[in-house]
Amino acid sequence: MTQRRIEQSICLETSRALARPAAAACLCLGFMAGTGQAETLNVPKEYPTIQSAIDAAENGDVISISAGTYLLDETDDLRLEQRAVSIIGERHVDGSPAVTIDGQSNGSTTFQIIDAGKSSVTISNLRIRNCRGGLLVANSTASVSNCVFEQNLGFYGSVIFFNAQVTMTDSEIVDNYGGEVGGVSVIDQADLPGSNVTLTDSVIRGNTGSSAFVGVGGVRLFNGHVTLHRCVVKDNFGTSVGGLLVGSLATAMLVDTRICGNQSPGGQDIDQASGEWSDIGGNFVGQLCSDVCPADLNRDGQINGIDLGLLLAAWSPDCTGNHPECFEADLNGDGQVNGSDLGLFLALWGTDCTY
Repeated sequence: MTQRRIEQSICLETSRALARPAAAACLCLGFMAGTGQAETLNVPKEYPTIQSAIDAAENGDVISISAGTYLLDETDDLRLEQRAVSIIGERHVDGSPAVTIDGQSNGSTTFQIIDAGKSSVTISNLRIRNCRGGLLVANSTASVSNCVFEQNLGFYGSVIFFNAQVTMTDSEIVDNYGGEVGGVSVIDQADLPGSNVTLTDSVIRGNTGSSAFVGVGGVRLFNGHVTLHRCVVKDNFGTSVGGLLVGSLATAMLVDTRICGNQSPGGQDIDQASGEWSDIGGNFVGQLCSDVCPADLNRDGQINGIDLGLLLAAWSPDCTGNHPECFEADLNGDGQVNGSDLGLFLALWGTDCTY
């Protein structure tokens, strides 16, 4: 037991033993003054559930979650308020998340980060699935990395940023289902600081926005600013816009990002992206995901040694949890980058690609 936990235990026993609770409270406050060291709270070794660790955590603490599947019931509501805490899951040998949080499709909610302010909350190496929403960051600063949000259900998407300052890297938002948004949404309240969100090396794929009013499959920006850097937004479906919708009160900047293969009943003009966004360079927006020339991995119009280097760098037995480059280099779509993809690549060597 750590020093802080020992002190807390002593205070609890003291308050029970003393006949004067007020005196016990004063004693405890004086005894614990200055015990602000950050600690690591281990789940399930020290805390049986993730929420019990969240409840016990203080500013600067790290919640370390061991590999395994953690099932939530309908009363579970993983909520962190007004504290800057790091929530870190264990990883598999290949680097993918070894911690799965499964809501069992029973209405449980995962990871609401509320009013943490400018002190950053960190979330890493988690797979969150079958929940009523995967992640909400509201009026907080957060860093999210190497996480997967899949098969979640939420009216405004699986991942929602509300007046938030967030960086998300190496993450996947896949196969989620929502009303107005399937994947990611940014929504701001006017009297609070606007959102500034950066997504890097992340995949937003296979999500559905089903609302008869406005349904967006991939990403919807109501307000705030979002940068998509080396991201892939593909194969999403929305009743209004398939890929990306930038509202009139929002701004977006795209760098080396692909928005393709998305669908909506409105046709190709709004299948992929709607609204105004800044094209910083290296982007591709189109219906076919460049499938006409899939081996042109850097999208410079040629298949050559540069693309070969990118394919070899993405070599992997399992693209799950890896960078978007793994999905792009998986030319035969079997979830791996291996000799079969190399054979397909070499067959296309020297092709002059036209998008």
